[in-house]
Amino acid sequence: MNNRFGKSYRERHIYYTGKVTNYARRYYIYAYNLYGWYWLYKIIVDPKLQCDWENYLIWLFAMLAQLFFEVDVRNANKDVDVESYYDHYFPPKK
Repeated sequence: MNNRFGKSYRERHIYYTGKVTNYARRYYIYAYNLYGWYWLYKIIVDPKLQCDWENYLIWLFAMLAQLFFEVDVRNANKDVDVESYYDHYFPPKK
């Protein structure tokens, strides 16, 4: 029986897994940042929320958390070597 899941398949899987994950993270960050600015606009414009300082603090902490997530995503390619991860946890069969 032929082994259809050889080294080339494994290399492509590693390559595309990293790419898809990074694209998903990137678009999540863009969408959340866009929503964050809309959220700030609603806090400033909506008369029911204008005097509530807790809304500003919640917005600030949510945006700071998103900033740290974004910095982590930018450094993800430098910190994690996907090939060594797969070699360690999914060793090639002999």
